[in-house]
Amino acid sequence: MGHRLVSSGQIDYAFPRRDGLKRRHGARRRCRPAEKARRARDVPIEPRGNPMENAAPDSMFVQWQRFMAGQEVDRRIVKPMVYDSWVRSRAYGVRHDRRPEGRVDDARLAELLAANSEFIESSKVIMAKLFTAVEDANSVISLTDSQGVVLHTHVHSNRGHLLPGHMPGFIFSERICGTNGIGTCLHCAAPVELVGAEHYCAHDHVWYCSAAPIFDSKANLLGVFNISISRESFHHHTRGMVEAAAHAITEQVCLRELLSEQAAIMELLDEGLIVVNHEGLLKSISQKACAILGIPSPQGSVHISQIIPAADMLHTALNRQVGFHDQEVLLDLPQGTTSCLISAAPTPQKGVVFTLREGKRMRELATRALGAKATYTFDRIIGESDLLKETIRQGKLAAHSDITTLIIGESGTGKELFAQAIHNASSRANQPFVVVNCGALPRNLVQSELFGYDEGAFTGASRQGKPGKFELADGGTVFLDEIGEMPLEAQVSLLRLLQNREVTRVGGKSARRINIRVIAATNRNLEEAVRQNVFRHDLYYRLNVMPIHIPPLRKRKNDIIPLAQHFLDYYNQKYDFHRKLSPATCFALLNYRWEGNVRQLKNSIEQATIITDTDLIQPESLPMNVAGPEPVQDAPAEAGLNEMLERMELRYLQTFYERYGSIRKAAERLKLPPTTFLRHWEQLRQKYGTSSAEGKE
Repeated sequence: MGHRLVSSGQIDYAFPRRDGLKRRHGARRRCRPAEKARRARDVPIEPRGNPMENAAPDSMFVQWQRFMAGQEVDRRIVKPMVYDSWVRSRAYGVRHDRRPEGRVDDARLAELLAANSEFIESSKVIMAKLFTAVEDANSVISLTDSQGVVLHTHVHSNRGHLLPGHMPGFIFSERICGTNGIGTCLHCAAPVELVGAEHYCAHDHVWYCSAAPIFDSKANLLGVFNISISRESFHHHTRGMVEAAAHAITEQVCLRELLSEQAAIMELLDEGLIVVNHEGLLKSISQKACAILGIPSPQGSVHISQIIPAADMLHTALNRQVGFHDQEVLLDLPQGTTSCLISAAPTPQKGVVFTLREGKRMRELATRALGAKATYTFDRIIGESDLLKETIRQGKLAAHSDITTLIIGESGTGKELFAQAIHNASSRANQPFVVVNCGALPRNLVQSELFGYDEGAFTGASRQGKPGKFELADGGTVFLDEIGEMPLEAQVSLLRLLQNREVTRVGGKSARRINIRVIAATNRNLEEAVRQNVFRHDLYYRLNVMPIHIPPLRKRKNDIIPLAQHFLDYYNQKYDFHRKLSPATCFALLNYRWEGNVRQLKNSIEQATIITDTDLIQPESLPMNVAGPEPVQDAPAEAGLNEMLERMELRYLQTFYERYGSIRKAAERLKLPPTTFLRHWEQLRQKYGTSSAEGKE
C-alpha cells in the first residue's frame, strides 16, 4: 500500500494514500436503488429493519441486544474494554435508544478555546493532512479536551449540518454518550477502536470510531484525537493512522512547550539574544535585545549589520566562525549614545548566537560589587543644636533637585554622611553612590581612574578597556571627597564633564553621555586655593552652586552628649557591655575642644568603653588629652608617655580577659592569636603587676 509523506513542523508522518484506500477496498459493490438514493444524498446509513432478522447468532449486534435486554453476552465476542464500558454506561443511566446530547454554552466554549489555543494550533496541521487521506464523505476528525469537549473538527464543507453532534462544544464523555471512541479513550487513557454495535447508543451504530489519547511533556492527558467514519468505509489501517497522528500531536505539544519555555527563559535573562544563520540573517531576537538596541521587533529578512554597526566584529564571528566575549560597542540611539557588551558563539550550522548586555547594567553590577551604596539618611544624623538642624534643612533642599552641591567642613564633621543622606533623599536613591577620594588618587592615574580608558591607551591597559568612576556612577551620584586635592590637569576634564555631562576615556575617540549628580566636599578654603592658583576658579564656581557648611563639634555643644551616648550604645551592643557615662565624664566631654570633631569623639568613646574596669565610665578612661591633666590610675607621677600607654594597653587586655573568662575567647574577640595575647599580657603584668591568667586557657 502506498503512503504519502505529510510534514507538520519538524516532524514527518506517513499516512495511506487515497488511491491506496481505493485499491484495498476493491471495486465498488453494487447497491440497491434505495441505497443508491441515500448515498446520493450522502446521509449516514442507518440499520435497515430489524437487525436480528439477518444477523448471525454471534454477531456484535446480537450481543449488544442481549446486553440491553439484561441477558448474558458472549465474552468471547465482546471485547473486555467494550463490555466494561457498557457496564459503566448502564451505571451512568445513559439511554441506549436515544440520541445523546450534551453541550457546553457559548461562553464556556470560548473559555475552553482560549485556554487550549496552543493545543489546538499544535493539532490543526496534522488533522488537516490526515483529513485529506480519508475518502469517506461522512468522515469527521475531532480534537477534544480532557473532559471530552470537542475543540476542533474537520468535516466536509457540505456535511457539517448533517453531523451537528461533532461540532465544537459538544461533549463525548461516557457519562453522557455511553461507550464511544472519545469517552472510552478518555476513561482508559489508551487507544480505542469501536465498530458499529460496539457503541452503547443505537444512534452511533452507523459509525466506525478510532481514538487515541494525547499527552503533554509531563504525561498529563490533554485530550483525544478521534476519527469517525461510516461503518461501511471502515479500514484496518485507520487505527494505525490515528495513533500515529495522536503521537505526532503529542510531539508537537511537547515541542511547543519546549520552545515556549526557551522563549520565556530568553526573556527572563538579563541580556539580549540574537540568533542569525550562516548568511547573517536574523532567525530570532529577544525583546530584551530589541530594548537594548532601541529598535522594534524586526520584520522579514534583516541582516545583523543593519542593527549592530560593528563590521569588523561581525566579520570575525560570521565569516571566520570565531567567537568573542564582552566586546564593547557604542550605539547611536535616538535617546543618545550608549554602550553595550556583545559576545558571540558560532553554531554547528555556521550561524552565530549573539548576546548583548547593557553597558550601564554591567556598570551598575560593578558598582554594587564595589559597595557603591549610600546607607545614611537624614534621620540617622544625631544632634539637637540649631546649627545642625539648619544644616540638615539645607541638605534636604539640595536633595529635591540635581543641583551640584559643595559640602564644606572640617575633617571629621561627617561630610560623607551628609552626602549619602542627600543622595538617599533624592530621586536617585536606588542608583549607585560612588565615592572618589581625590586626595588618595595617584597623580599619574587620576585621569584613567575618573574617566576610564580604552584598549591600548597605555602600557598595561586591559584589552577590554575599563570604565571610570563617573561611568560606574551613571544614573546615580558621584561624591568627590577632598576635591581641593585634585590635580590641576584633572580639574580641566572635570570642568568639561560638569558642563557637558559627557565622558571621554583616556585613549578614546568618542564621548559617552552619562547622567550623574555631583556632590563635592572639602576641608580647605577653596577661595584661598583659587587665589594661590592651585584650584581653577571656573571649576570652583561650577561646584559652588549650592554650598552647605557643616559646623564643627565645638560650636554645637548640645550635640556632644547625644553623640557620645549614641556611640556608647553602639559599642555596648558590639562588645556585649553595659557601660554608662558618669557625670564627671560628661563634664570632661563638654569641656574638650574636639579638634577632630565627631570622628575623634567616636574613637574616644570606644577607647573608654574597652579599657574601663567598671560599667561606669570615669574620666580617667578617656584619652589623656580628653580626660584632662590627671594621671592614669595606678601610674606614678613621674611616668612617661610610653609607660602611660603600656598601662592603658594592660588594662585593655585585662578587661577582655575578665569579660570572656578565657585567653582563647578574649583573643578571638580581639582577632589575635591566643599565644600573642598571653605573651604580651604576661610581659605587661610582670612589668606593672596585675592578676595572672594561668589556668584560664
